[in-house]
Amino acid sequence: MFPSQAMHRTLQDLLWITTPLVELATLAIMFWRGIWREYPVFWSYLVSEVARAALLFSIGNEKAHYPAYFWAYWITEFLICMLGFFVVAEVFDTAFSERLGLRQWGKSVFWLTLLFLVVFALFTANNAHGSESSKLVAGIVVLKRAESLVRLGLIAGLAGFVFLLGLPWRNHTVGIALGLGFYGAVELLVLVIRVHYGPAANQIAMWALMIAALSENVTWAAYFFPRSLSQFHSTPNFALDQSSAASVGIEGAQEAVEILLER
Repeated sequence: MFPSQAMHRTLQDLLWITTPLVELATLAIMFWRGIWREYPVFWSYLVSEVARAALLFSIGNEKAHYPAYFWAYWITEFLICMLGFFVVAEVFDTAFSERLGLRQWGKSVFWLTLLFLVVFALFTANNAHGSESSKLVAGIVVLKRAESLVRLGLIAGLAGFVFLLGLPWRNHTVGIALGLGFYGAVELLVLVIRVHYGPAANQIAMWALMIAALSENVTWAAYFFPRSLSQFHSTPNFALDQSSAASVGIEGAQEAVEILLER
């Protein structure tokens, strides 16, 4: 392996292992401060991400284990993708609360949209060519792209949260939306680049997604990290708070992402 390749592999390992560590730190902060009770779906999302990283790491990407790795990767990708929709719903539900009578309307739109996406994903999977694994990936890719669009919509939602609903920029809900929206924007940009340049852009796409995932989690950690030691012992009120896998998985994850980008 050439020195430059070894350096790139080391940086990849560092990015892959740092992301779940930052997620663990965010979980610890939320638990210690009692904030996890206000965002139970988001808390579950982070727990699932960490558990998934541990599962893929335990399976490994050796050739003999790849079938198990493949199925574990894509099944957990589906579960976390679905959970991601519920995180977005929690963000809007918490932001709107009882304001402007939009809470119930928003829930209805969410459930109808999610039902449509699941039905469309099942239809796509059923009509996809190839093996059962190809059909599974085809359906999940539809959901992933839809989730990216929904995440991107949170960027526009931030303006509404801050300027129309009066939420401060330092509010936890704004932080969650900012992280989700940023990753969704990068993911869609990566898909556009991949469509334009083809397989030659695979490495760029991989690096962009890894850096975006780490940036997303660093944003969340920064928003939930207490700004003073006294905050460790206080449970914030959302309505009033204004102050508040590594190398083992690299190759298998790269292949899975390439499959995602090629569809």
